[in-house]
Amino acid sequence: MAILVRWKTLLPRILLSILLGYVFWRFGKSINYSELRSIASVLIGLSGTLLGFLITAMALITAIMDRTLIANMRRTGHYNRLISDTFFTCSILLSLIVCSIISLLVSDNFVSQIFTVVIFMATLSLTYLIETGRRFYIIISTLS
Repeated sequence: MAILVRWKTLLPRILLSILLGYVFWRFGKSINYSELRSIASVLIGLSGTLLGFLITAMALITAIMDRTLIANMRRTGHYNRLISDTFFTCSILLSLIVCSIISLLVSDNFVSQIFTVVIFMATLSLTYLIETGRRFYIIISTLS
């Protein structure tokens, strides 16, 4: 059941990411390669920062395991879903960092192809980051 739920949320996000990657592939030919590389370096810093924030948020949530809300979340299975989705978001952000680094290292002939993958990963990570951030906000606002 949990696998079906993951695909139910993952598939529309993948389709949106493919659509935006295709739009870049189709209409992004006029962007200079140096601009793409500077965008990739900004994405590396941004993704690294967001990855650090997510890891810190997971550490904070696991540090307050004695609270009633977290105990109820563990009992109902919401805690495991939160942690697994957060790990998935972290892995997508890490993949975005790797793809952005690769786009910095390849020759000019392959920058637009690699950057299409970067656009795909950036869109996918942003959609998951919004949901994960909303979940952490709900938990933190309920605790205070």
